[in-house]
Amino acid sequence: YGYNATEQAPRREKAVDGLIVGVVPTYFDMPWIVDYVTKWKKAGFKDFFWRPNRHAYFDFRVIPGGCERYFFRIWQYVQSQNPIGYDYDCGFKTSRFQYFADYFLYKGMQDPTKSFEHWEDHYCEAFGAAAEDVKAYYRFWREAVWEKRLEPVIRSLPSPYGAGGSFNCSRALLLNLGTYYRAEDFAKAGEILDAAAQRRGLNAGDKARIAELRLAHEHAVAYFNALTQKCPENTLALYTFRKAHGFEIVLWDENYYGDLTGLREYIFDNH
Repeated sequence: YGYNATEQAPRREKAVDGLIVGVVPTYFDMPWIVDYVTKWKKAGFKDFFWRPNRHAYFDFRVIPGGCERYFFRIWQYVQSQNPIGYDYDCGFKTSRFQYFADYFLYKGMQDPTKSFEHWEDHYCEAFGAAAEDVKAYYRFWREAVWEKRLEPVIRSLPSPYGAGGSFNCSRALLLNLGTYYRAEDFAKAGEILDAAAQRRGLNAGDKARIAELRLAHEHAVAYFNALTQKCPENTLALYTFRKAHGFEIVLWDENYYGDLTGLREYIFDNH
């Protein structure tokens, strides 16, 4: 593995025949990725597999991220460099938002000839008559939030460790969420889901999938409120929502990054 202290390609040493490196990038803007792969190849590594830690550093289980096209383009570049395989690290429970982002990568690996738009249509077909509404919902987060607010600053988000950009987008973003997401974003996106649920011709499966996406959206709203407007009322609302719908009460990042939503303190004080 090219990992941690060995993440960067060697400058003096050259690869011997038959040696395969599993490259593990931690930064994810295209110029950095291109430079990274180029240097490994320059060191003589003809065979490599791609093992990004993206799932840890761009964790959008709760908040819709809109970064699916961005990472699909990175994957397309890596695919053009002829990797022998992929190993996408993932240690978290997922959600409707992460399903969508990962779908393009999984399907792209199965059939690299197809475009992002092809797999976008393919995914949204599962929502029947509301397919275009669901596509508009995900596209809203991609165009209004990711492309306009997040993509330009992913290498310069304030680092929890001090000056300089953070490679851990999730941590930096959650600690500054109110800077990049707004309450009106969730209101506008929710209206799209309202329209989806009202489409004629939906079968039982379509309705169930829309309802599941709607539930994920409502969870995101409760999470956003608890994180950006810390008060006992918002913490209790998030706790009650998770309890009522069978969600994990305190997520991993809410422990690891600090008591982001106040839930740990609430549970300590009340249980």
